[in-house]
Amino acid sequence: IQKHVAIRFGAKEKLLEATEFKERYLRPKMRQLSSIIEAVHFKNAAIATPNVVGTPGTVPTSMLTYSQAKARLDNYLAPTDNRTTLITSEANYTLVDASKALFNPTREIERNYLKGEMGEANESMWYVHQSCPVLTNGTATGFTVNGAGQSGSTLNIGGLTAAQTITAGTKFTLPNVFRVHPLTGDPLGATAADLQTFTVTANFTAAGTTGTISISPPINSAFPNKTISAAPANGAAATLVGAANASIRYNMMFQKDAFCIATAPLGVLASCEGYTVTLPSGISVRVMTFGDGKNDLEDTRIDVLTGFAAVRPLHSCLIAQ
Repeated sequence: IQKHVAIRFGAKEKLLEATEFKERYLRPKMRQLSSIIEAVHFKNAAIATPNVVGTPGTVPTSMLTYSQAKARLDNYLAPTDNRTTLITSEANYTLVDASKALFNPTREIERNYLKGEMGEANESMWYVHQSCPVLTNGTATGFTVNGAGQSGSTLNIGGLTAAQTITAGTKFTLPNVFRVHPLTGDPLGATAADLQTFTVTANFTAAGTTGTISISPPINSAFPNKTISAAPANGAAATLVGAANASIRYNMMFQKDAFCIATAPLGVLASCEGYTVTLPSGISVRVMTFGDGKNDLEDTRIDVLTGFAAVRPLHSCLIAQ
C-alpha cells in the first residue's frame, strides 16, 4: 500500500528559517504519516492474530488479563526478548494505579507520564498508543461447520443467511478443538479457556446458507505440524468473540518477529524536485515537490510504499477491551 501526506506553502513561507520550517510544517506532517502507517499495520496485525484474552466491552482492570496474554505467547514458545505491549489510554487509566508498583522507579514513572512509555513488566516493554486497532464483526450471528474432517486454511461453513457477512479479523472458537503445544502436539488444556481461537483472514459475504471462509491458524489435527487437538465435527457451532456488528478495540502483546513490514523506495517523478531517503529504521521515504506558479504556491508530498506480513501470528495476543 502507498500512503502519503501533503504540504502546501507559498513563497513567503519558504523564507522561514530551516528549523522553523521543520517545526511548523515538516515535523507535524511526518508524525501524521507515521500515525497513518502505524494504524494500518496494527490493524493488519490484529486481523492476523488468532489469540485473544479479555472480554469485549470491558477494559481490563488487573495485570492478570495481561499475564494471560503473556501465557499465550509462552505456550507457543515465543522468545521472551523483544516483546512489546501496546495499550490504549483507557486501559492505561484503569491499570496504572493498581499496577504502579511494577513501574515504580522514578525514571520509569517519568517515561510513563511524559512519553507514554510505561516501562517493563511481564517480560515486555509497555507503551500507551493511540492506534490500537478496532475490529468490527460482520452481520452473521454465528455459523456451523459444514463437513467433517476438514483441514487447511479454509473452513466450509453453514447455518448462514444470504448476504450475511463475516469480516476479516472476526475471532471464533469451535467446541472440542483445543490449542496444542507447537512441538509435541499435546493439548494445552481441556477447558473453554483452552479452545483454539481462529481468526478470519478475509472478508466473506454469504451467497446462500453455506460458504467458505479463510482462517488462521490452519486446521491440522495430525502430527507433525499439528495446530489443534482434533478436527472440528460436522455441524459444530462456532462461538464468536463479541456479538454480531460489535466493534471491539484491542490492546496487543507481541514478540518482534511475529510480524514484518517492508518499504520500497519510490522514484521522483518527471518535472518534480525531490529525493528518496532510507531512514536509520530502514523505512524508505520519498519527498517530492512541484510548483503552482499561477498561485505562487509550492506543493510537497511525502510518500511511503509499504507492505505487511504475519510471519508468526501465534507469537501475538490481543487483549480485548
